[in-house]
Amino acid sequence: ADSAAPAVSETATSEPAVQGPDTSVPTSEPAPEAPAADDFGGVDPEILEVFAEEAEEELEVIQTQYPVWRDDRANKEALTTMRRSYHTLKGSGRLVGANNIGEFAWSIENLLNRVIDGTVADDPAVIQVLDDALAVLPALVAEAKAMAPVGTDVSELSARASALAAGEAPAAVAQSEQPAARSDDAAPLTQVSGVGKKTA
Repeated sequence: ADSAAPAVSETATSEPAVQGPDTSVPTSEPAPEAPAADDFGGVDPEILEVFAEEAEEELEVIQTQYPVWRDDRANKEALTTMRRSYHTLKGSGRLVGANNIGEFAWSIENLLNRVIDGTVADDPAVIQVLDDALAVLPALVAEAKAMAPVGTDVSELSARASALAAGEAPAAVAQSEQPAARSDDAAPLTQVSGVGKKTA
């Protein structure tokens, strides 16, 4: 009887509860939450600082490359460089919640894509939109850097760009003249529009 007890105990302890292999899928690092529309509150200050510097740099690129391409439409490098800068403003603007400049930059980038692939001609209507875009862009960059909750209304200009990219010719394009585009005493950026009015 004394020898049977250990046998029972051995049987009970020699077969521990069987645990199957761990088939759970490892969880990846949680993705950062996207900022709410027009909300800079949840964005890391360091990211905002990087965005501000980047936006200024891309603005300078556009201010430099657009007049070059405007005067020489065969200069594809200037055109693609300008398009890339609008692409960067689109992505970084959306990332930090600066949706006004982000969506505006997308509308101009999309138009430039169509010009690059040849589906939209670089006619006066397109040039006017790009002139107006360059004139208003410094204000959008400044507002984004200042984290302004409400920015300049560029919805009409974005709509013109989108219409042209889609192959449409909105009537507003022909008559539209933004004050910044025709002001002789405006900031130096508006000189781009003046360049366009010169005839060969």
